[in-house]
Amino acid sequence: KTAGSSLRRYIVQKATQLGVGFYVPCYTHDGTYHEDYSCYSFDTKNASKANGGEPEDLAVVAGHVQWNVWEEGMPKFEGATPNCLVMVRHPVDRAISLFYERVFPRHDLDFGYTMINSLGVPRWKFVLEEFRGSAFGMYRDEGFGNTMCKMLLGQNHFKGKRPGELNWEDIESVDSRLVAEKAIENLDQCVVGLQNEWE
Repeated sequence: KTAGSSLRRYIVQKATQLGVGFYVPCYTHDGTYHEDYSCYSFDTKNASKANGGEPEDLAVVAGHVQWNVWEEGMPKFEGATPNCLVMVRHPVDRAISLFYERVFPRHDLDFGYTMINSLGVPRWKFVLEEFRGSAFGMYRDEGFGNTMCKMLLGQNHFKGKRPGELNWEDIESVDSRLVAEKAIENLDQCVVGLQNEWE
């Protein structure tokens, strides 16, 4: 929810133009966008020549990734933090945008097609604390709470996983590992972009 689709499209165009290996989920080697369940999980095991490059050839990676993802089978980045760009947005703006993309259009929720201002406190509290937007039967992200902090600390535990793959022990203890100072320290190593308009 930080203009990521537009940014990923631009990154793929430039990587293709420059002829460098890339892995950006949802894109093929020639820059064609295609959507399936693998789009919602960033797993370098899915990198291949067909979608931009084999893991050993990757020069550019982009997507909804966790900190240190480049250490997972990507030899070019071994032992070093690559140049990075992190897009963030105000948590309230992100929550509003996420609500209207993932919660509002749901037919299976008794409060689907309900405007935020009409939700009421109990339902809004449920959405903020419990809702994990899904697509193709897989969890798409961490939901509404502390998502940016979790990503900067490598503590996403829902994104891209089917319900049977979830590690509840890690999930239930995640709050003890959310150290804002460490997230900021990681963020300081990157160029930071701010998405300040609600789309």
